[in-house]
Amino acid sequence: MANNLIKVVGFPSEDIMYGGESMWVEIGIGDENDGWGILRNTPTLSDLEHSDFIEYGGGTLVHKPHYLGKAPLLDIFLPKASTNQD
Repeated sequence: MANNLIKVVGFPSEDIMYGGESMWVEIGIGDENDGWGILRNTPTLSDLEHSDFIEYGGGTLVHKPHYLGKAPLLDIFLPKASTNQD
């Protein structure tokens, strides 16, 4: 998988003083505006964790995509098991 990072905005915040975090996401399925990817930041304002699978969308040429929620773990993100048997 290519290392394509995008900035996604609107992550949830448990702190009412902040509207949410913006974080780097590695594109897994989709493009820079809509898709699913792997969170590449360590969130500080929510219970999300580094490497969580998330869904994002609504990006345009002018606006960054928004966090839409956690995504299910898909087989394409898992390392392939070795089939070598000695």
